[in-house]
Amino acid sequence: MLQNGVRGREAGDRHTEGRAAHIVQAGDVAELDRAGLAAVLAADTDFQLRPRLASLAHSHLDELADALPVQHMEGVFGKDFVLDVEEEKVALLRYRIQNDAVSLLDATIIYNQPPNYFLRHGKFTMSGISTSGVELFSFALADPREIDMPPQEEFTPSIGPLTDTSFSAVVPLESAMRTVQIRNAETGEVIHIADLADAILEFCEGIGYEDVQCQNSDLDTDAIPDTDDNCPLVSNEDQTDGDGDGAGDACDNCPEVYNPDQADSDGNGTGDACENGGDADRDGIPDADDLCPASDIRSSVMVGLCDTKVDNSLVENGCTMNDLITQCAENSKNHGKFVSCISHIINEWKKAGLISKQEKGTIQNCAAKAKVP
Repeated sequence: MLQNGVRGREAGDRHTEGRAAHIVQAGDVAELDRAGLAAVLAADTDFQLRPRLASLAHSHLDELADALPVQHMEGVFGKDFVLDVEEEKVALLRYRIQNDAVSLLDATIIYNQPPNYFLRHGKFTMSGISTSGVELFSFALADPREIDMPPQEEFTPSIGPLTDTSFSAVVPLESAMRTVQIRNAETGEVIHIADLADAILEFCEGIGYEDVQCQNSDLDTDAIPDTDDNCPLVSNEDQTDGDGDGAGDACDNCPEVYNPDQADSDGNGTGDACENGGDADRDGIPDADDLCPASDIRSSVMVGLCDTKVDNSLVENGCTMNDLITQCAENSKNHGKFVSCISHIINEWKKAGLISKQEKGTIQNCAAKAKVP
């Protein structure tokens, strides 16, 4: 946890030098819970977020402080702990540290209140680095393997250093920032580099690039804003797109075949459209003629989470039954419209001899019970 060497800062002080990353300790959750200390965002042994714990993506950082019992606040954050009023973009990074090896579990960009407390000393240094390699800020980072809690009359901590634990850190997302480095504070050795590019793109796309920082972002430094760049992570000033699928040739996983979805089912870097002879979903219909080139080819018809056990057949023009059910869900404004759409298509399937009367009833029942849309 953060040690006692912490002080507050005056509201409105925007300088980041010397500011500490907000650390959320993981470790032995059971021992921490017995100590009366709520481990926010602590991971279980499989490093999955525990649902009973608060999520930073849906709460403010002041709520993190509220998650800690009052009797522990002074020892963790210091007496003068304060938070800014305004919200900013911050990066929430979740790491695993095993012995001396650090790995990134995930990274998310959110709107929240930035950390603004200070840490005088730390075993590590966390720095934000711009796309051009400039250091934007530098924070002290306490060793998350070391647990130090203020002694209480009813509890005397006896937890030693951890060798394998996870922890979360919250840092501000500065303009033109791309990576976050963790270095050994004593030697300066870079221990880990987290590339935030995918998280930044996901965030900006999620808000429709309405944020000014997103609008000005150029992650690959090719002088073309990400919002207009057909390869936002690969520098390509000419923006060549030979197959016209919206993905520039510099990053297209199948540059000579139109594949706007960039599907790559085996994750080998070569698009399915190139590997499967121009039939990405392998349904026997060439992608050029396929109305559903990325078909749902599961063996049975699924309505929401309901498995009808009915064979998922290819219906027409490269679309499976599941594809048409998905289209009903996507195009229906309410549940009644969805059920009506399903009734229409299964009547057609029954007339065409694709399903039996009993199978039709099964699909209809699943549609009625499904929480769709």
